[in-house]
Amino acid sequence: MRNLRYILPGITALAFVYALLTVLWPVPDPVPAESWKAVEKLMSPHRPSGDLVIVHPSWEDGALLHFKKNFLILGRPNTDSYTVYPRIWVVLAHGAPEPGYLDGFHLDFREKVGDLEVLRYVHPDAKHVLFDFFTHIEDGRVTSVRDDDVKECNEFNLMRWWCPTKEWNHVGQRSVSIQKTWQSGIWMHPLSSRITRLEYKNVPMGKRLAGEYALSDKAADLKNIPPVVFRVLINGETVAIYESEAVPGWHAFEIDTRRWENHKATVTFEGTSKKDNMRHFCFLAQTRTDELGIPRVPKRNALPAIEVDPERKETKKRDEKQKRQKDTDDPDKDKDGDDRKNQWKRNLERRLKDHKTRREANKARREKQRENRKKSKPKASPTPSGGRGNKKGGKP
Repeated sequence: MRNLRYILPGITALAFVYALLTVLWPVPDPVPAESWKAVEKLMSPHRPSGDLVIVHPSWEDGALLHFKKNFLILGRPNTDSYTVYPRIWVVLAHGAPEPGYLDGFHLDFREKVGDLEVLRYVHPDAKHVLFDFFTHIEDGRVTSVRDDDVKECNEFNLMRWWCPTKEWNHVGQRSVSIQKTWQSGIWMHPLSSRITRLEYKNVPMGKRLAGEYALSDKAADLKNIPPVVFRVLINGETVAIYESEAVPGWHAFEIDTRRWENHKATVTFEGTSKKDNMRHFCFLAQTRTDELGIPRVPKRNALPAIEVDPERKETKKRDEKQKRQKDTDDPDKDKDGDDRKNQWKRNLERRLKDHKTRREANKARREKQRENRKKSKPKASPTPSGGRGNKKGGKP
């Protein structure tokens, strides 16, 4: 009872402070669900699926129940990975001000929708983009293939296609640390000796298909690990093969697609590796209308891609196979121990022979030492009766 005289005044003071804050800074009512639905309806004709949506202020979490087909950020992004998007939608609630951090983007659409205001920012480079594979990730079909074993990756969640193999074997939008900066790309972590395949149908084609690929910083730091082989196919025809290397950063690639210009085609990306240990591979790509040789914004500092000539690679494989066959058919080959196939057997026989020789030498040395000890040992004196020299004991 004695403590009540301190507790009651404290409760009264807290209630007074709360009432004062409510009057000075009233908590706004949540945005009605109808307003969010109206915004989605407004955006739908513009094909925004896959585009980035940023909502301000950051505490307006009602947006989390909507925009299921978009990458959603509440408040200002904490990295520059948003620059990969050609278009960015901004939704302002509760009178929030326009974002001042979208450098390089210009405002091309603005409309009031109920309690919300919708803005769209476009990068100047977007006018050359016919099809962006990153933002259209939902339109892709993902499979994991080994010979006739084809596993469909049917589950689409969090802007990624999830495969029924390993939890990290998914394909889709993801931020990856590249050159110590979080950057967005299409994650494609291959499985050992399996092909991870991402296929897009009815892709509008222009003069070129341009993009970049990279390994994460951790993966790029590892040496002596098989590379990720990255293939690009158009209508089933392999048009480019690249191999990742242990060098941090993006590697730019460009494919001449003028023979498919003004038509639609099926574009397929494939990734595979002999070992899947830390093969954190991602890429970006677009079909474009601008001329070949122009660096793609915003990856102007990307390194040149490590391209593999398919014909040269097949010729090299064929020559190596013929050389192995010739070595096998030659009866005079490797009589002096140069045959790698049987080298291990000869090494084993040599080790066994050396071991036998050492064992025999050790045995002979021990025998010689035993004989020397016998010769140097003095003769024993007669043993008294009843001693240990009498086998039966007692008197003779």
